[in-house]
Amino acid sequence: MKRGFSRLLAALTISLLVMVLVAGCGGQKKESAPSEGKKAEGKEPIKFGVIVPLSGSQAILGEEMERGAKIAVKQVNDAGGIMGRPVELVIRDTKANPDTGVAVARELLSQGINMYFGVASSAVALAVSPLMEKEKGVIITTAAHSDRLTHQNFNKHYFRITDNPYMRERAMAKLMAERYPNTTKWGCIIPDHEYGRSTWDNFEAGLKKYYPEIAKKELEIVSVQRAPYGATDYKNFITAVLNSKAKGVFTSEYGGDAVTMFRQAVPYAFFDKIDVMVDSANEFLVPKAMGNMTPPHWIGTHWYYEAYKDSPMAKKVYDEYVKEYKDKYPTGWVGEAHSALMAYKAAIEKAKATDTDAVIKALEGLTFDSVSGKRTIRAEDHQTIKDVNIIHVVPVKEEPGWKVDEFKVYKGDDLIEPPSPGKPLKLE
Repeated sequence: MKRGFSRLLAALTISLLVMVLVAGCGGQKKESAPSEGKKAEGKEPIKFGVIVPLSGSQAILGEEMERGAKIAVKQVNDAGGIMGRPVELVIRDTKANPDTGVAVARELLSQGINMYFGVASSAVALAVSPLMEKEKGVIITTAAHSDRLTHQNFNKHYFRITDNPYMRERAMAKLMAERYPNTTKWGCIIPDHEYGRSTWDNFEAGLKKYYPEIAKKELEIVSVQRAPYGATDYKNFITAVLNSKAKGVFTSEYGGDAVTMFRQAVPYAFFDKIDVMVDSANEFLVPKAMGNMTPPHWIGTHWYYEAYKDSPMAKKVYDEYVKEYKDKYPTGWVGEAHSALMAYKAAIEKAKATDTDAVIKALEGLTFDSVSGKRTIRAEDHQTIKDVNIIHVVPVKEEPGWKVDEFKVYKGDDLIEPPSPGKPLKLE
């Protein structure tokens, strides 16, 4: 009897434990099904890979992209995320090196991250873009300006959120013909790689188009200087341009390389011996480095905040940047990283999905709000149609030693080339 009673007691105990466990599990399920208004609390974050240069001579570009991305994420999450899901960034350093860029992209792809933005170097973009096609990811670049990315090397997994060399350099060449009609001898100092060649080819084509049309003058290219990437000594290139008697000079050296070149040109009175200097893309990097030694020059920029001070979105980004980083001069790379996430947000909400094919389809032809107004991503070649901003800086005695005394805005619709994905760009 004692053995029978013990067995009965054990059976009852086990039954009671099972009932408690089932009840506990049932209660958890009920609690984990939140109401419609609380969905974000229990949802997995949407992760974006941010691959940018954070070391080496291009680190100053990548740092600004990282800042713009973080501001965008904060704003998106403060507003409830994307489709109720929080957004998370996974950031990696490309070192502006194609092999490193591919390696960090592979790492993040292996973690299941399928959406990316960033990249400063065209060489890195050209290496990463085919990887995205192969591994079913999608990338939006926030600086890379090679023509090939949206022309002969185009694939549907790549998008460019910025203007391109055709648009940017056409605008700058047009401005030169308008403002400096008598400056007909031109030279350049460019990096001898994809980006440098793309920018100069487009600027030269623009000069040859607009000087006869606007200035009614023929121009002469008297010196083309191609410097190795990462050069530390530009003296021979500087003296070659001066010896050519060029009066207009174009450069697309960028990041730390541009700062080095500008500084080395000062002892040669370089900027006193020419009429105008055109910097394709360095934003405020040279003025910030040189202070009151900054020479007067025109600069192409992705986004100049003063041109959009009436935009609530631009004002909010500017104010948050100044508050967070104690810097009154955000570069355009801040705006482009912010715009990339805004494009993804709009596309995901349009597609109601985050898988690669759905996001690509939603990005194609997408019109969305950005810090520089409405932008449209062209469906045919994934090139964004947006404003081109150009600023003019001059030295001043007051801090920080320079100022923007003028800016120009050219509409992208008026400048962009016809789409030709899979084919080389035709320069006319």
